[in-house]
Amino acid sequence: MTNWGIIGLGNMAFQFANAIKEIENVKLVAVSSNSKSKLNNFYKTFNLEKENLFNNYEDIINCKDLDAVYISTLNNTHLSLIKLLNKSNLNILCEKPLVMN
Repeated sequence: MTNWGIIGLGNMAFQFANAIKEIENVKLVAVSSNSKSKLNNFYKTFNLEKENLFNNYEDIINCKDLDAVYISTLNNTHLSLIKLLNKSNLNILCEKPLVMN
């Protein structure tokens, strides 16, 4: 089983989370967003545990249940999040582009 987290909860994150539901041995377990309304929407839509809802991007890396994280934030945040996540030993999937230049 691969347990996923998502950072940034826009349209592509929603599409990714829906795709996860269709795959065996894969589960969405944690999400992170600066938007409380988006967190609440994901909580209800994807039946997540409240303790795995993170209101800032940095806290998701401390979630012990994760194997991988999908970065679905604005392009200008990708590099800093990759650097942060790289220290956590989590697998990283980054929405394109990886960096701005």
